[in-house]
Amino acid sequence: MTLPSRTKPSSSTNLVHTSGIAYPLYSYLSYAHLSSNHKAFTTQLTLLKEPTSFSQAVQHPQWREAIHLEIAALQATGTWSLVPLPSHKRPIGCKWVYKIKLKADGTVERYKAWLVAKGYSQIEGVDYQETFAPVAKMVIVRVLLSMAALHGWHLHQLYVHNAFLNGELDEDVYMSLPPGFGRKGETRVCKLHKSLYGLKQASRQWFTKLSNALKAQDSSSLYLIILCSSAAIRVTF
Repeated sequence: MTLPSRTKPSSSTNLVHTSGIAYPLYSYLSYAHLSSNHKAFTTQLTLLKEPTSFSQAVQHPQWREAIHLEIAALQATGTWSLVPLPSHKRPIGCKWVYKIKLKADGTVERYKAWLVAKGYSQIEGVDYQETFAPVAKMVIVRVLLSMAALHGWHLHQLYVHNAFLNGELDEDVYMSLPPGFGRKGETRVCKLHKSLYGLKQASRQWFTKLSNALKAQDSSSLYLIILCSSAAIRVTF
């Protein structure tokens, strides 16, 4: 049995192979049909660089300001208190995560830094009990919005800054000091009172806080809460 002969590549294919790139991106992707705003936005996505470590971030004033704003928010909400680590406990770690928020036209809206707990090191039954939080899929959001428009229900949309910091912890969780904020020789750790990004129970605690607050405001109406991260939509009917 003989195999079919291989088709000889065209001249353009030969040029591609000599360049060292078999399938160059410009052959399949083009920004030519994008509007000027969208073109600027996509360009900024590739030009702007986000730091991957604390040592990189502290070299730039905009990231230092973002870090201090996050620390101020953590202190204002009473997220933790500094205590000696109990002998029978071990602290979980934490790290800084950085993100550049862009406007629709590609200009920088703000620099955002999150202090994220390393929740993967939490122990079930010790550091957390329940983790489930009812977060809606987008198809559910679309269905309920369609029903609200059809039946004339009232919609209330809100956004909560540092949403997870409003959730209160039921367990005793200890965390190492944030990178860059521990003095030399410091032996104390952070005892968490509020949920922090990265904790396994953070989403559940935030949803519990939000739903209880909405129920306390208006107990005479039936409503559904659609929760997506730090944004929420309340449908009253």
